[in-house]
Parts: sequence; structure tokens; C-alpha cells
Amino acid sequence: FRCRNSRILFPHATMQKWWLQNLHIWSVLCLGILFICASEDSVCKSEESDCAKGAKEQVAVLVRGQSFRAGPGANNRDASPTTQLAATASQIRYLIEPLEKLGFGVDIYSATYDTPWLGQLTELYGTRLKRSVLTACPGDQMLNMMDGLRILDNRHETYRWVVILRHDMDLKQDLGKLIVDAHPDNKIVFAYKMTGLEFNPGDVPDTLIVIDATLLDLLKTVVSKGRPMHYMAPELKRQGVSYSQMSYFIEYAGSNMIYQNPLYRVVNYPGNSQSGPQIPICP
Repeated sequence: FRCRNSRILFPHATMQKWWLQNLHIWSVLCLGILFICASEDSVCKSEESDCAKGAKEQVAVLVRGQSFRAGPGANNRDASPTTQLAATASQIRYLIEPLEKLGFGVDIYSATYDTPWLGQLTELYGTRLKRSVLTACPGDQMLNMMDGLRILDNRHETYRWVVILRHDMDLKQDLGKLIVDAHPDNKIVFAYKMTGLEFNPGDVPDTLIVIDATLLDLLKTVVSKGRPMHYMAPELKRQGVSYSQMSYFIEYAGSNMIYQNPLYRVVNYPGNSQSGPQIPICP
């Protein structure tokens, strides 16, 4: 018996008579089977990723901040694209491709500032780049972050997790496996806990965030308040995210870990290499 396109044959009169005598039983049974089939179709439509052959869970990667940045200032561009392009290549090698090898579909979103070499950067992303936005000068960190979150509006329901990192980060190891092992469902995972004397207890860096997509609107509310990014954890708690929903990839061990640690290094910062003179990003 099948739910669709089914036929029942009556080879002789005796069976036909038996069928007619028990028609009420078979009617109830048939209605029950049809109800089950319809329910299964409904579930498959609402949870397509579990039903559709070959469907993948999706992860969004938002890369934000100044690209081709140089020096400690917030308004300086490098004189050469080489360092930034190498950092972008490291993000593809140690984040995007590992997630894809683990079976995830990865979409990239970019929020940065205009530079002469921006086309070379987006070319590295290829068809993975779904949307990009340029923050208007003079800009600032919070405006740029909000620009990035806005281009995810009405899209974050598509994703299981959203990874947020900076353009000027040169990754050092496989973050795909670290993310999966951190189990970010219903959680926010930061790079590390900032416990140095220059920070308040519970402060977190803005460099790397992995967040369950269902919590993205809460993060957007926190960022919209305009406070420095390392205050995110206490602000998220005020929005109803418990500290048990926050975790860290590594522990913080000193000021230099802001710019260089086992996960990444921030390119063209003090103590890291510079490839040329500094040019204003926003003249």
C-alpha cells in the first residue's frame, strides 16, 4: 500500500465481498496512512535540511574592519596589498575550507572600507561572497560592525552559526575543528577571556566571535549601544544571555595576546611585520 498513486485489485468475487463487508475498517486505516504521509511531507518542507538529499547546514562568516591596515592607528592603510591578501588567504585556508571539509556550506559577508585593492580581496572569496558593504568615512569600529550585521538582516535564519572576525587577522591553525568542538549551539564563543590588569573581569576581545544565529539579534542590540567592543559580555548578559552561554577558545595570558596568540596574529601591528609606509584610509 502506498500513500500516492495506489491501486487495490480484487481478483475474485469472494475477496470483493469481504472487502465490502469490512469497508469501514479499511476506510479508517487508509485515512490514518494518508495522515501520516501528509505529516511527513509537512515536516520535510519545514526542515528541509533533514529531508533533502545532499542538503548542508550553513555557516555565515562576517569579515569586518579595516582591510589593508597598517600600524597601530585606526586610519592608516598599508602601501602594498601583499600582507592583507596573505591574511585573507589564511582565513580561507584555516576557517572557510576546514568548515567546508566538515560538511558545512559557508557564505561570506564583508564589511570594510574602500581601498584601491579591494577587488583583489573579494576575488579571493570567489562565489562564497554573498554580500559586501563599505563603511563611509570617517567611520568607526561600531559603525562598521553594525554595517556588517545589517547585511545579515533577514538572512541569519538560514545559518546555524555566524563567525565574525576581522580582515586584519592572519590565522594560524584550523579554526573549523575548534568551532565544531566548541559546540556553539545556543552559545557565543570568544577568542579568549581578557583577564589582564588593563581590562575589567569578563571583558572579551572583538577579534573572533562564533555565535548561534538565533542570538544574532541580541548581539546587534548590544553593538547598537555604541560601547567599546570588549564590553560585549556584560552587555549580552543584560540582554538575557547567561555567562554559561559564553565560552572561550583559549585563556588570556597577557597584553601581547591581543595582537598575537596561538589562534592568529593581527597583521601590521606593533611587534608584527609591516610591509610599507602608512597612507590615510580616510583622508
